[in-house]
Amino acid sequence: MRRFIAAALTLVMAVGSASGQTFKKNAGTASSRGPRGTRRAVVVGISRYESIRPELKYADQDARALANFLLSPAGHIAPGNLRLLVNDSATAGNIYSAFDWLEASSQRGDEAIVYFAGHGDVQRGTGFLLAYNAHAGRYFDGGTLRLEDLERLFVGTEEDTGISHKGQVSVLLITDACRSGNLLGGTPEAWQTTTAALMHDWGHVAKLVSSGPNELSHEGPQWGHGHGIFTYFLIAALSRAKGNARGEVTLEEVGRFVQDSVAGDPLIVALGPGNGQFPVRNGDPRFPITWVDNSPQRLAVVSANSAPDPVVQASLATFERALAAQRLLDSAGAWDVYQRELAGTSEATDARFALVAALEERANAAIAEYLSGSTTQSSAAESRRAAIALDRAAQLVGEKSIRSRKFLARQLFFEGYGDAQNRDYQSALQALGQSINLEPEPAYAYNARGFAFLAALQLDSAWANLTAARQRAPRLGYALLGMGLVALQNGDAPRALALIDSAAALQGPQVALQVARAITLLDLNRRADAATVFRTATTLQPDLQRADYVPEALREMPDAVARLERLRALTR
Repeated sequence: MRRFIAAALTLVMAVGSASGQTFKKNAGTASSRGPRGTRRAVVVGISRYESIRPELKYADQDARALANFLLSPAGHIAPGNLRLLVNDSATAGNIYSAFDWLEASSQRGDEAIVYFAGHGDVQRGTGFLLAYNAHAGRYFDGGTLRLEDLERLFVGTEEDTGISHKGQVSVLLITDACRSGNLLGGTPEAWQTTTAALMHDWGHVAKLVSSGPNELSHEGPQWGHGHGIFTYFLIAALSRAKGNARGEVTLEEVGRFVQDSVAGDPLIVALGPGNGQFPVRNGDPRFPITWVDNSPQRLAVVSANSAPDPVVQASLATFERALAAQRLLDSAGAWDVYQRELAGTSEATDARFALVAALEERANAAIAEYLSGSTTQSSAAESRRAAIALDRAAQLVGEKSIRSRKFLARQLFFEGYGDAQNRDYQSALQALGQSINLEPEPAYAYNARGFAFLAALQLDSAWANLTAARQRAPRLGYALLGMGLVALQNGDAPRALALIDSAAALQGPQVALQVARAITLLDLNRRADAATVFRTATTLQPDLQRADYVPEALREMPDAVARLERLRALTR
């Protein structure tokens, strides 16, 4: 978690800020070729993922190469107007905060370019781009960019103008994803779903996509000593293009060059029919990606009208230290410093988005920890703090943001989970139900609700919610454990054992699973096996010998204390 925040500070605050400087075209340049307004970009490349396998090799290098081009004179982007996020800095929270910056900064006549290189995948018919902190099989639960959400973010909604500001800002989305066929949805149908979602008409948003339906995007050392073939030829097109009579290098010209170069590359041709790669473009073909000029416009640094305010800079330094130390909501922490000293200043925008990213990532990490079913679950107090963090994030993005609904749904999850930990199951069920109503696709609220119903001995409702969690996250062993506990309460120990063993195959030798297995074996009168398994569990967690200790994942089991005492007596 600490490295996420440090990276966000480096890339969003330092690279993104041009305090004390402004940029303008060189005086004396006769040509007026170039963007009419200000051009900005968000560039993302992820080769190394926190848990997704296989990892990629060159997506981060592709992102850096494109960022270098965009920051060159031909790219027409000033240093303060580009956000580069690679590998562990490219968490979902940091990427969404960069998009928020792009929307907030853009005005009528401006241009916005977004580039993503990394994994793309599908779950339950929905396409996703995978951020650094994605988890296989749990894409709805965080760490991802849902393509449906991206469309609303780019195009806008009735409440929010979106990055395109209802067509007043020219937007180009470039994606070099679907680089592996070995993920959850690694089938031609899945690639087709992802590509179709990307190629769906997004109104005023132009798009350039690395591969067509049923195709993978290839990468390797043979292209520029290590690149994806699409991005390699994209940068070649931008560097070599001739442009039209106005000097514009358009989406049509670049797209045609990239399509011909990729499809005709000898290594792609050698793959044979049906295995090739043909990039796809969509949107206004006249969109100018760069300009050709014998006397190119260059961005020159000129003196600012006034020196940076030393008081604001001191506050910013305090804010950055608080973020780096993960003191987000403490007294004199990042939230307090932002509200008291930075809101309304020249540094407010970047500080706000960095704080949103940190708050969101704290909540995402807690959800991932919860779904793992490990022994290090959040306490009730920590769940409350996560709920407060999401409430603060929602305040910072504003109620019109498409993310405010997600933040509220997750806030309600943590409130409900905290209530369950405090044995207030009526309040827990109410909050968790509201969370599901707001965001019905993620698995975490169904899982927590299923365990709350188990504690209340409403076994049919418990089974239904745990089944729903399992359907939404097929690799979620925690839900299988819950279903096993429900079967045990229903007196079906053989079914319970099968479900718990299936959970263990997914989750590994976790303490709660070992204890649940020992309890079930004892119900089956396999006393020796139960004793062996319980002894193994105590080597993983010595606290099991304490009479008051119950693994977090088993606390909603109505008779867990009595059953554990029987196991302790068996192994004394």
